[in-house]
Amino acid sequence: MKKLLAILLVTVLAVVLVACGGDDTTTPKTETTTTPKTETTTAPDTTTAPKTDTTTIPDTDVTTEPKTDGEDLIADYDCFDMLDSDTLSLVMFEDFHVDLDYNVALVVKLNANGGIYSDFFLTTYDEESGEANGYTINDAYKHVIVVDGVAIEISRITLAHYTDNGWVRFDLGAEFSFENYEYDADGYHNYAIEWKVYDEESKLAYFADLTQFNPDGKYPHLKPQKKELVPDPDVPQGVEKVSNNLITLISAPTVTNGESADNLFDNDVSTKLCTGKNGKEEAIVIGFASPQSIIGISLVNGNDNDPYHGRTLVDFEIYVSEDGNTWKETPDFVSVAPEGLDKSTISGNYTENYYGFGKTLTGSYIMLVSNNGETYQMSELIFYAG
Repeated sequence: MKKLLAILLVTVLAVVLVACGGDDTTTPKTETTTTPKTETTTAPDTTTAPKTDTTTIPDTDVTTEPKTDGEDLIADYDCFDMLDSDTLSLVMFEDFHVDLDYNVALVVKLNANGGIYSDFFLTTYDEESGEANGYTINDAYKHVIVVDGVAIEISRITLAHYTDNGWVRFDLGAEFSFENYEYDADGYHNYAIEWKVYDEESKLAYFADLTQFNPDGKYPHLKPQKKELVPDPDVPQGVEKVSNNLITLISAPTVTNGESADNLFDNDVSTKLCTGKNGKEEAIVIGFASPQSIIGISLVNGNDNDPYHGRTLVDFEIYVSEDGNTWKETPDFVSVAPEGLDKSTISGNYTENYYGFGKTLTGSYIMLVSNNGETYQMSELIFYAG
């Protein structure tokens, strides 16, 4: 298999998601600090190609075509990065992308080997600056994903695009559901998955058995749990959440992935803010319908803080204002990650992390400044009034 088997365990260490990771280390500060919870609850990111309904290819048995009719993307090109060294997996399912209408997507990570990625997915450039500004899907090819013997013609693909490599998300369509498959008592179903690529003459040009390295040649998938907030037991008794109906988003980091700050106040943990923009110029500013006395705040993790622990926001500042225009030079509250914090202990998906201010902050506007130093994400932002 060329270099692939020799680099399986090394490659997974370099995988960085998408769309929306990095060094989890933090720098201690001297301001007031809070210690995040050590408990964690685990649970099971962009321009899109033209959107049409995903359909099964009619009158075509792609599962029985001789593989000699095309080139093997794995053996001949070694263009895949391993996603999970434990299961030797080249694939994973995701169901949280707004640009795919939250349909289930099959995801692979392609590297630059052989130029395959650059052939399938074409980088677009700004006419004036010459800088890369996006991508298009090469319509000379038709992509088909075969799941447990059933062929699905892919009509929508989105990317986390890095010119000659990237994450590829195949939309399996609105009708694809994990409910249509039998999962065992431990919550697993073992999927056999192939990728077939046809040229303009409808001939098989490339193929890949995406589960050939998995045990028994199948991808063991844990059925996702219901998406619901996992409460923080340290939220004080008797406090009340400020209703989202009383909150107006004034300003926030601008994103292009659909994962914007509006999602922080929709009472839905399946949506989120995901951004790499930190600092005061990229602060989240909200206004209350009337002055509120706030004693604490909760940052609720998104769908994949686990395994992307670096996205869990711990270092941040809170400022309070009466008019939304005048702010103090120094923050009213500072949270700093304790030295040596293992973020995995507070990065359970959809888990609430509560931070008490140790005092009451009263005002009509609040500004949250993130100091994560890298991409961070939250599904909900909750204010607690005493």
